[in-house]
Amino acid sequence: MRTIRLFLLLVVPFVAIGLVSSCQSASSFPGVYAGVKLSISPMIGAGMIRTDVVILFRKDGTFTDELEEPDWKTAVSGKYAISGSKVILTFAKDGDKTEYKFTEKGNLDAGSFTLFKMAEKDKIPPGEYEFQYASGSGGIGTPVPYVGASGKTYLNFDGNGNFTTEKNSATVVAGDNIGGGTSKSSDGKGKYVLKDGELTLTFSNGAVTRHSFFAHRGDGSKGDAMAVIDGRFFFEKDEKDKKKTSKDAPAASTILESLRRQHGGNAIDNIKTVLVKGTMTGLNLVSRIDLENKKYRYEIYQGNKLIGVEQIEGNSGWQWVNGKRSAVTQQRIKEVKISAYTGISGLRAANNNGFTGATVTAGKNGEGYSVAFMVDGIPVVYVVNNNLQLLGDGYQMGNAQTLTLYSNYKKVGSLNIPFTETMTREGKKQVATINEYQVNVPLGTDWSVPQ
Repeated sequence: MRTIRLFLLLVVPFVAIGLVSSCQSASSFPGVYAGVKLSISPMIGAGMIRTDVVILFRKDGTFTDELEEPDWKTAVSGKYAISGSKVILTFAKDGDKTEYKFTEKGNLDAGSFTLFKMAEKDKIPPGEYEFQYASGSGGIGTPVPYVGASGKTYLNFDGNGNFTTEKNSATVVAGDNIGGGTSKSSDGKGKYVLKDGELTLTFSNGAVTRHSFFAHRGDGSKGDAMAVIDGRFFFEKDEKDKKKTSKDAPAASTILESLRRQHGGNAIDNIKTVLVKGTMTGLNLVSRIDLENKKYRYEIYQGNKLIGVEQIEGNSGWQWVNGKRSAVTQQRIKEVKISAYTGISGLRAANNNGFTGATVTAGKNGEGYSVAFMVDGIPVVYVVNNNLQLLGDGYQMGNAQTLTLYSNYKKVGSLNIPFTETMTREGKKQVATINEYQVNVPLGTDWSVPQ
């Protein structure tokens, strides 16, 4: 259910949104763990952004997430500690903390993605490895042209000390009155040596380069291989695999069925009331929603002091901020209505007509799908990964885009609810954390204006 995000638009100004612990020890845990994190693109309907997350955990309790740097063997990004079924990272630069959970197979659960342990540091599984990237900015909904870049890097290791490499890249500029781009490619070959995680490539022209290198094979000696080179994730290329296009993307109805099944099925339709408590940027938030009567009340507290309330019922509503009451604009009312078509609430059977008639587009480089449809003239998009799991959604009103990423999923009865919402609006990001989520309970309010 979309519950906390609406607080972000109400009171905060924006300018732009396990069990392996018993066998983990200081000696068995250290090593390199790597995974690919996908997040929603700032461009509505443009798919997802890829971020490679690679971390070297050392036996002395330090770690680095900068394996692309020449001093990666000694560089320290922070310290880590194992606590029960979790490993907790504390970054030296700003004191920020990140937690990962151990999985049964010895990997790390990062919530929306998995960090796999790279077991090979002195052996390269033979084969061709491929790295792809794509990025862009501007375009639809912005005053500047779209500028994008994409590229691929291939590395082929024959298992006998020989390698070949190929790189291709392209840039594209497109706007109302301009269009064009450039592309380039390069290749090379030579000999390679891997020792203690350091890959030395000696090219046929005499050039020598050194890189951090760790590999992982998914299922013994037969599974697909993965490698991280200079902190970038390379996947073993399978010539039999075909690139995904919009033509072979799953139907919107298939994605909807998968999302409903993963997040509660018919239990989503049986929600009558929602009571949520959370925090954001030092504020305490309480959301009270009566879906049957279409009444929404959002309360903001600073400590125990009530500083803001917004209440909407049907086509009217009011706001109360620090003792002053004012009417809610029709734009705001429309936004609240649109929000009912996003998040878990958008999966309700009553909303399915718009979703099942949506346009499905494969993400760049075959990473996930975007599902785009219209609600009362407003474009709405869901973004899912290749397993058809919900990553985020967004909508656009005028030139303002509102994008939300979901993570930290937890079970609430039969429902699977994200307890962290990260919202971007007009370039500014805010993170809301849900502390308590209840359904079909008394909402505990008289729906009146505070005195």
